[in-house]
Parts: sequence; structure tokens; C-alpha cells
Amino acid sequence: MRLRRLEAGSRAVLVGLARRLPQPLPLELGADKPPVRVLYLRYDRIGDMILSTGLLRALARSHPNVVVDVLASPANAPVLAGNPHVRSIVIADSAYLGAFQRVRRERYDAILDCQIFSPSTTTLIMMLMSRARHRIGLAGRGIDAAFTLPVARPASARHYVEHLGALASAFGVTNADWRPEIFLTAAERALGESRWQAGRRLLINVSAGKTSRRWPADRFATILRAVRARDDLRDDLDVIVTAAPADRSLGEDLAGVGGRYVSTRSVREAFALVATADYVLTPDTAIAHAASAFGKPAVVMYIRNRAEVWGPYRTGGIAIGAPEGNLQSLPVEPVMDAVMDLLLEPVSHAP
Repeated sequence: MRLRRLEAGSRAVLVGLARRLPQPLPLELGADKPPVRVLYLRYDRIGDMILSTGLLRALARSHPNVVVDVLASPANAPVLAGNPHVRSIVIADSAYLGAFQRVRRERYDAILDCQIFSPSTTTLIMMLMSRARHRIGLAGRGIDAAFTLPVARPASARHYVEHLGALASAFGVTNADWRPEIFLTAAERALGESRWQAGRRLLINVSAGKTSRRWPADRFATILRAVRARDDLRDDLDVIVTAAPADRSLGEDLAGVGGRYVSTRSVREAFALVATADYVLTPDTAIAHAASAFGKPAVVMYIRNRAEVWGPYRTGGIAIGAPEGNLQSLPVEPVMDAVMDLLLEPVSHAP
């Protein structure tokens, strides 16, 4: 409680400092105007970076003179490899010192706050120290005065990417395709293809970053046994089980029930598996968002009250919410039904 009060007090001080800064001239947008250099702050999780790619695309396409850079973490920067809508990636080191210095030297025209639900003290410090002419963020979180361009949250926004897309309104974009995207090289996709055997392809990810989002192993095993017991699936379905390196033994044990375990050495290799799968089963983690990026039908399991905001986006996927704040409370039956329905979806191996 004391830490929260301290953080709130720090944000109040930063907002007070921002009030004293002069109001800059409007951004000059258009083909005949000087370049407008934009920095998007996204130095957190892999999944959040995936979901930001629709916004980055909309920003880069908004006007011919807009160029977009991203402040990323070492963990989530690989999401943007090969992304044509991002000019440069600034990596935030653990102490943020090098990132602070580079951002300050660049003197960006606009800097965007990615924290759309709750404010971040670190983000506020970065925005104020950046010396960017414009600070853009979502209004209604108690820090509106810190922004030169506060933007309203759309009343129609439901999914996270729709809330995030509101930031593009500062550049005149109010309606866009917010679907996420990941760009693989031909070699990465070929590696993904090489992992699969004949038949339809089901990728099962058993790992999640938080304990509350981990589904019990015995329930995954029940799904695997049921899939293998069906006559119409037994000879026409290739099942790959994958997991984070720390969960390798769990993945190998489950694969022994009814699939093959495939390890991935990097997040890009994991993306390649998703891109070349036909169907995905996973708890709420970056793999779920990668499935949206590649348009793969997925069954995704969520803790209570997260499915509507964080569920599969425009992929025909199935979001299943647990009755409580952990996946241990989610029984196997609804997941089983969803997986069986998923396997009736038509197969597409389009890139």
C-alpha cells in the first residue's frame, strides 16, 4: 500500500512538471511536410508487442512523412524483426540508462504511451526526459495533463487492440484494421514447415508465464487421449506439443500421451511453429497472440474476465474463460468441446 501511494505521488509530481512545459505547435502531417519522427514505448511483454503491430502499421501508413521507431525490451524486440512499418528499434537495457540517452538525443517529434489501462511512472519519466515535442496518451487515467495530445478512448472499443488503436487518432486515423502481424523470413517459415509430418496440424502449447494461467497437465493429457481415440482424427492429425525451455520435461511427458515434443531455441522459432500449424491450443500467453497474427484458429484459455479484452482477434478462434482467477478452476469439458469443434475448421496452409 505504501509503495502504491509513493508511486501515485511520483506520478502527480511528474504531471505537475508537464503542466509547466510550453504547448508545442501542432504536428505537420502530409507529403509536403518535413518528417515526423514517432517513438512508441513498448518495453514490456512479447504478447503486448504482437498486439501493438496493428497500431504501428496504422501509424506508419497514416501520412507519407510519418516514420515510426519503437522502444522495446530485449525479450519483445524479436517480434518486430522484418517489420516494414518500423524504421528503428531502441532496446531498453535493464537500467534504462542507454535507452534514455539515445531517446533524448533523437529529439522525437512525438512519443506514445503504450500503457492504455493504468499509468506507468517509468513511462512518464521517459516521455518527459525525451524532449519530444508531443506526448500522446490515452485520456481518462488521471494523468491527462502530462500529454500534449490526450486522446479519448473509443466507446465501442472492446478488444485490447481497439483500445490501443485510439492512439492513432492523434494522426487522424480513427478507423483501421488493427489485426496484429509478424513477419517471418523464408528460412524461418521453412524451418517451421520441416517440423510437421503429414496430415492436419495441431500445435499445443503447455506453458504460461504466470502460475495462475497454467492449466493442469492431466487435463492436457485428457485432451490428447480423446483426440487420438477418434477414428476420424487418428490417421489424419499431426500433434506437436511445445513448451518454454523450463517446461521441457512437462512437454515431453505430455507428448508421450499422444503427440511429438518439439523444442524451440527462440521466440522466432516458436512463431514459425504457429505460422505453419492449422490449429492451436494454448493458455493465455504470447502464443495466443501469435495465432491471431498468423490468422490461425485457436482455442485459448483465460482466467476470469480476460477473454473479451485479450481473446483471439478476428481469427475464428475460441476463447474460454475460467470461473475464477486461475486456470486450475477451468474443467476439461468445455476445452474438450472447443478443441473438437476447432478440428472441424477447414485447413489452410496459406502463408
